[in-house]
Amino acid sequence: MRKIGRGNFATVYLAEDIRANRKVAIKAFMKEASFKGDGKASIENEIKLMRKMKNPNIVNLHGVY
Repeated sequence: MRKIGRGNFATVYLAEDIRANRKVAIKAFMKEASFKGDGKASIENEIKLMRKMKNPNIVNLHGVY
């Protein structure tokens, strides 16, 4: 639908889950940012944090490689 936020390594978009008829946020990591400075380590750290999160509103990344 539209961009709703941007950080150093990702952009967040507002989208619609048409199957569930609800709005969702999608975080898209920028590939080129992962090759600059500590970009790869920062993205890996964020993934580790997301794997620990237990919230019905956040995708569970446990077991995702």
